[in-house]
Amino acid sequence: MESIFTEGISIIALVFSALAYLRGRNIDLQNQVYLKKLDAYSDVIGEFFKLLKVLYDIREEAERLILENKSFINELKINELGNKVDDEIEQIHNEIGLKSIFFKEELIDEIIQYLNSLYGEIDTRNSQNPIEDLDSYIAFQTVKLEELIIKMKAELGIDELNKKLLKRVERGNFKRIFRFLNT
Repeated sequence: MESIFTEGISIIALVFSALAYLRGRNIDLQNQVYLKKLDAYSDVIGEFFKLLKVLYDIREEAERLILENKSFINELKINELGNKVDDEIEQIHNEIGLKSIFFKEELIDEIIQYLNSLYGEIDTRNSQNPIEDLDSYIAFQTVKLEELIIKMKAELGIDELNKKLLKRVERGNFKRIFRFLNT
């Protein structure tokens, strides 16, 4: 009787151990996928910021041309600056292509649609204040990129994850550190 009881407990322990192992493996796999997804999103967001930097560089170059009384309609310089934007757009396309497995299809479509809207010219030839026009264009593009980044953060659940982490820290032995950081 005692051996049947011992064997029963051993079998139950074995079943629980196997279930815990499988659950742990599943959680590890989910964590790895999430981290890769986080890296993919971070890479694309990094490319977004590079695009904004190129746009700001264009604005600075345009202002320099105007202040030096050089013709703002310097076709070669404008084409060179436009090519920088196109190169950065292509870089974002490449990044999306490489990391597309981690993105929802709707988000990919939205990013591609946004990128395609960037192709073309910013025509300031007949403008009274081309720098103001460029500032307005860059502000508009910044808002669009921020909207995409907010959607990406929502898809990753970053805000919810931060809330859970904050609660965990507040409940743990980190209360003194947390209070120190908030002062």
